[in-house]
Amino acid sequence: HLGQHKRSSLQPKRQVDLIKNSFPLQTFQWLKPFHLKAKVGDSIIEGDYLYASVSNATSLGGIFRLDPEKVKVDDGVFEFVLVKAPVNFSEKSKLVTGLLTESLNSEYVDLKYSTEIKIKLNSPMTWSLDGENGGEYKDIVITNLKGIINMVGI
Repeated sequence: HLGQHKRSSLQPKRQVDLIKNSFPLQTFQWLKPFHLKAKVGDSIIEGDYLYASVSNATSLGGIFRLDPEKVKVDDGVFEFVLVKAPVNFSEKSKLVTGLLTESLNSEYVDLKYSTEIKIKLNSPMTWSLDGENGGEYKDIVITNLKGIINMVGI
């Protein structure tokens, strides 16, 4: 359980860092792989994954940080992040190390850019839209409608 840690001789700040950094390790065991097939631009991606995100932001749920030079909210392009499901302990260890360092430079993380992403899942999956329940879907089409809303200053 988080919060039920034994007292130690560690300095308080370091102890907080250890608790924070143990979160991915503790939650990792609860993630269930899912099979996904996606059309991203002209490419087809297919495999077993633990995490998928379509976004237009530099931070993905506090798990990853994307390069602000490559992520522009007004460029009409989405960032599509997939975390591959590891198959053995060695792969799990490498994946957790990447998560702890917020690294996208990992053989287990795919980062793609596209204006439209079509996703097919084997079974319905719950999606989140800006932190809110986005429903449950097997077939998803996400299209970036660049410039569809004009904002006028007052």
